[in-house]
Amino acid sequence: MNLLQRQPTSVAQPEKSGTGNGTSRNAWVLFLFGLFATSLAITSWFNCCFPHPEVTFVGDAGGYIEEARLVFNLFDLCTGMLALRPWTSISPDEVVKFSWLLQHLPELKLNGPVFPVLLASTFMGISRVIGESQAGWTIVNWYVPLTMQCLLVGLNCVLAAIAGNRLWDKRVGVTAGLLSLAYPGFIVNSGRPTTEMLGCTLVLTIILLSSYIARQKNFLLTFLLGLTLTVLQLSRSAMILLWLMVPVTILFGRTKRELLTAVLALSCGAVCLLGPWSIWQQARFGNVTLIVDRASRYNLFVGQDVQRQGWLTMPYMLPEWAMRSSSSRVVWRSFKTDPVRWLAFQLDKPPRMVKSVWNDFRQSIGPFSIEGQVLFHQAILLMAMVGCSIAFWSRNEDTLIPRLVLLEIVAMHAVYFCFAPVARYNSTAMHGLILLAAAGLVSVVSAIYSKDGRERLSGYLVIGGLISFCALTRMGSLLYSGPLFSTTDPMLIEGCLSVLKCIGLFLFVGGVFHFCTVHRLTSAARVAILVMGITLAPFVALPLRCYGRTAERALPMHAPMSRTIVLSTTEATFAKNNQCYLAIDTDSALNLNNSVVISINEQRIAGPVISGIRLAETYLPTEAPPNYHFRELMFHVLAAASDRDVLNLRQWFYIPVSPELIEKANGSFRIKIAPASPDAKGVVYARFQPINGNYKLPSFSLYAFDKAFYGVESDAALSDPRFDRQVTLASKPASEGSNQNLLVPNVFLVAAPSPGYLKNDNNLALLSHKHIEAVTLEKDVHDGTHSVAIPWSKPLSLEETASVRVRGTLRSKDKQHRAGLDLFIEFENDGKSKSYNAFALPRAIMPGQNFDIAVPMSRPAFEDRRIANVRLILNADSPLNSYYNVPQQTFGSVTFDNLSVDCLTVPSNPCTSKFRIY
Repeated sequence: MNLLQRQPTSVAQPEKSGTGNGTSRNAWVLFLFGLFATSLAITSWFNCCFPHPEVTFVGDAGGYIEEARLVFNLFDLCTGMLALRPWTSISPDEVVKFSWLLQHLPELKLNGPVFPVLLASTFMGISRVIGESQAGWTIVNWYVPLTMQCLLVGLNCVLAAIAGNRLWDKRVGVTAGLLSLAYPGFIVNSGRPTTEMLGCTLVLTIILLSSYIARQKNFLLTFLLGLTLTVLQLSRSAMILLWLMVPVTILFGRTKRELLTAVLALSCGAVCLLGPWSIWQQARFGNVTLIVDRASRYNLFVGQDVQRQGWLTMPYMLPEWAMRSSSSRVVWRSFKTDPVRWLAFQLDKPPRMVKSVWNDFRQSIGPFSIEGQVLFHQAILLMAMVGCSIAFWSRNEDTLIPRLVLLEIVAMHAVYFCFAPVARYNSTAMHGLILLAAAGLVSVVSAIYSKDGRERLSGYLVIGGLISFCALTRMGSLLYSGPLFSTTDPMLIEGCLSVLKCIGLFLFVGGVFHFCTVHRLTSAARVAILVMGITLAPFVALPLRCYGRTAERALPMHAPMSRTIVLSTTEATFAKNNQCYLAIDTDSALNLNNSVVISINEQRIAGPVISGIRLAETYLPTEAPPNYHFRELMFHVLAAASDRDVLNLRQWFYIPVSPELIEKANGSFRIKIAPASPDAKGVVYARFQPINGNYKLPSFSLYAFDKAFYGVESDAALSDPRFDRQVTLASKPASEGSNQNLLVPNVFLVAAPSPGYLKNDNNLALLSHKHIEAVTLEKDVHDGTHSVAIPWSKPLSLEETASVRVRGTLRSKDKQHRAGLDLFIEFENDGKSKSYNAFALPRAIMPGQNFDIAVPMSRPAFEDRRIANVRLILNADSPLNSYYNVPQQTFGSVTFDNLSVDCLTVPSNPCTSKFRIY
């Protein structure tokens, strides 16, 4: 039987137009108003009252705000010139300012005009209302983008409810509105001014317009559809694909006259926006393009880079051959590099974009943790599969067209798989998925409340299959715990996990298939769920790299751990003649300072902790302030948005080992990491020792900030910013490593060659030293700072690397009063002074914690500049990144005890290409 001709009563049916009475319409309008008000209240509470790191100006959002500020100033200037005076009275200063504003808007062509203009218009409207038009656009005007985004989120909830009612019925509309209201990705990013929320509004508008055009074939509505498609195209460049899909769908089957009228209406809608935009481009840039190209060739190259797994790394890489080649050539060349790894890499991409909710910084929403948010997101995806299979079709063809448009909008997001997909790109598809999930949920709930026992059973089977799938895909944490993990072949555990996940998927697909059979839906519904299940299977069952490294475990620091290293005579001699470091794979430098006692051959290692991310940097300060490297800045900004600093990201941390200890050990090292207290916090990551001695370890010199913050390796934590590297250790297998299943901590001895070893001089040369007994700060959170300047007494040679070591202890009566440190390098060149913020000291130290951190620097980073001072800034309280949601209050006093600052030269960098790992 044709599915379009029959649907069971328990499956959501479209409501006939005009059948509702006045009371029903009033209740519906009241629901929509309440939905909008509730959404606005939730997003306002989250952004203004709930304490969380501020992200309004982070990443791309900062760029959009800066462009909007320039557009606002341009609008303000033009309004003043045209409205108040004739052209002849325009002053030369206004002409210069107008020219300057035009010259500083080149990014408008890259990002498109729509969102910056919308932001500027919002600020103009708000500033006129509250009388702050003369205040200018500064950081204190945070309410402008926040207000606009909160209004868009509330509007999207209303549009989703209306779309559900138009495409199915009021039950689906109510469910879609409530799911949109509760979806965490929209709440978390309501105060983050990027184009995704506007894109959601435009997508829902396109779906609604399609539903009306399918019934009325109205010229004005078709004109508005063309205008909306164009606005969306100029907001998000990939959405130009909808121009190739939506018009074809809504115009299918029309007469020639109707077709010509619709094409004219669509064209008029597009020209209304593309005309002024083309004139602007020609006047400002001398050329015209109808597509907003956000560096598509570069993003394609990054998204096809097998070595870096499609993640952005610094410095930027775009070879000449990629610039001259076609897109297909870039993909083909990447495939030929390593076909097997390329195929595995492509399997990583859908989970990277779809698996997790858009919450880059893992922020909670009150009691709604990030794990719960991911679970809620995945439940919506599964229920959307139900909606696709059992609640999509209808007997009314006028609702079939907008439903097909909805599917096209969701499907076109697959184009992002060619690039480097992240969860943010999937946000504009989420309202479409929520609509499908709402339709599926209403159908299943209707079956559960049916009087027919078989129908009730089918509904329970769908819900049971969904719960089983979500539970069985999260069994890894249980299988990887306890003695089972350390005594069983890791491949066997991975195999068991794959089987459990497949069982969960089978139960879910089987439940939906049974539902389709019981309700006597056509074969199309059953085929749909089978195809979706088969497509999903490899992404669920395979141990893909985007889910983390196979058979890796985090060992808690409250349990002792050890590793034995035995070197050959040649390697022992090499280690003696070079500076050695202990490399530890963990996620907090302060935990190494406070939670554990590290020793080699029973001799305690008390050296400073050095950040691996810092060592991997190039340290090239820019000419214009602020003077720090872009990657260094991005790590700092994104870490701050996650309420942490760079020293609280997973990486290799290095501790220098004295030459005397290396000499005395004579090639045999027994490394122990013992807890400093029974409740020691922190973890050390571990892996299984392979039979052939080839370890797959995190890279020592290659880090990617977007991999850390946009990856999906964990549902609760940030991802590892490093890449996999195959390493053959230069040390002999120790006796404790004879068992291939032994879990070995990622603790290595690294010997780093340097020019210093030629002179057999490995001692650290002290450049300057300053010791302070105690510094007590008692001021307000914004004023409680103290500055300490340490003169730099000796210029560095080109071969030398410098290190600033900062030691001390934080004390305070208030146990929740955290404090922080900032380090500035002040240098001179041609009589001009500049400073360089290192962003490499802890900025969230808790009372009672010790800190002993070394900040490395290389001489070539400063070119011909002479280092004058090292300036240490002590902060009474150091909120990592917040503008308006930190309580304005005075804290108790905080004291830095036994503060020491040492400027040293070190003979080597363990991240150089010639280091050896033992």
